[in-house]
Formats: sequence, C-alpha cells, structure tokens
Amino acid sequence: MDINKLTIKAQEALSQAQSLGDKFSHQEITAIHLLVVLIDQEGGIVSPILEKSGVETVSLKTTLNGVLELSLIHI
Repeated sequence: MDINKLTIKAQEALSQAQSLGDKFSHQEITAIHLLVVLIDQEGGIVSPILEKSGVETVSLKTTLNGVLELSLIHI
C-alpha cells in the first residue's frame, strides 16, 4: 500500500493509530487503534455516523481504550 496515495486525513489517522500503538507498546496496529483515532478525528465522518446510528462515542472510545490497555498484558 502506498501511503502517499491516501488522503491527508487518512494519513493522519494512520500516523495517530501508530502513535496510539506505541503508547501501549503494541507491536501491531489493529482496527481498534484506528477506530479510536477516527472517533476523535476533527472534521472526520466516523463520529457523526456512529452518533446518527445511536452509538455513544464517548462510551465506545472508553471501552476500546480499555481493550487496548488489557491487550498490553498479553504482549
């Protein structure tokens, strides 16, 4: 995959997901890392879509961060 062919927002999201993985000392970046940063992305579409679908994004993000913290134990 050529990261330069992605949009600026997608490049930023991947970079932030990698930083989140580094924060938790994860060797692999997963969809969970990406979803956490996409929920917070300013001007992004993920959070509004989730909210229109009835998802409480704050609760979802809290749960996902908990999953990431727990996976630290297994690495």
